[in-house]
Amino acid sequence: SSGINAEWPLRPGDRGDYGLEVVAYLFAQKLIAPDKFFLIRGNHEVRNIQAMFTFKRECVSKFGQNTGLKVWEAINRCFDMLPLAAVIDKKIFCVHGGIP
Repeated sequence: SSGINAEWPLRPGDRGDYGLEVVAYLFAQKLIAPDKFFLIRGNHEVRNIQAMFTFKRECVSKFGQNTGLKVWEAINRCFDMLPLAAVIDKKIFCVHGGIP
């Protein structure tokens, strides 16, 4: 196939005020181009790491306590399913260096 395959470790936990929007955008890209866009899990896709940073608070701030926690948990269920590593073009091994 032609085109560029993109490999993205997610990092919503400590990257500013738009973590939710970034996650939504990356998930949308995966839906649009599932054979060209790949997501792998990093250390910020783990609940206890997020608790030390701002992603959980961002969800609650933007959606309220009850809905925010549901949104945060739903996103984390998606993160739970992400692979820890990937191989691109049978040549390049991709893995996040800080997975707990």
